[in-house]
Amino acid sequence: MSFSEESLTSNGIATIVNLQSTSADRNFQPVLQVLSIKNVGNDRFRVVLSDGSHYVQGMLATQLKNLVESGELMQNTLIKIQDFMNNSIQGRNIIIILRIEVLGMADRRLGQPTDFEKGGAAAPPPRPTVTAPMYNRTNTTAPV
Repeated sequence: MSFSEESLTSNGIATIVNLQSTSADRNFQPVLQVLSIKNVGNDRFRVVLSDGSHYVQGMLATQLKNLVESGELMQNTLIKIQDFMNNSIQGRNIIIILRIEVLGMADRRLGQPTDFEKGGAAAPPPRPTVTAPMYNRTNTTAPV
């Protein structure tokens, strides 16, 4: 099967970050691409997930480690996330992946994703700094 950027869920990363968990919307099961997998010890694997536009870090639940060890889940694999939790660790969003369906392997990275944490979120615009003119300031003293 051939995969393209259109195979991925549009705005999947932004939606998964904002939902917090699958319980918020049971019908949301995004198709994402695994950009990298790293063993971080104690049968834990960190993954980087992409929707073709953005990427975010995640952790595989330990019950999914057999997919990595068997070679079924690796770099460029497309997955459907069926159950997840969103966790904030040291100010970063980390998606805890609890249940997935492996869809297949793309022959390359799809799209040109950028780090969601560094601009993917709709941050409010900076507030302008307003300086009061000096002539409006009054000296007040507290009653003695």
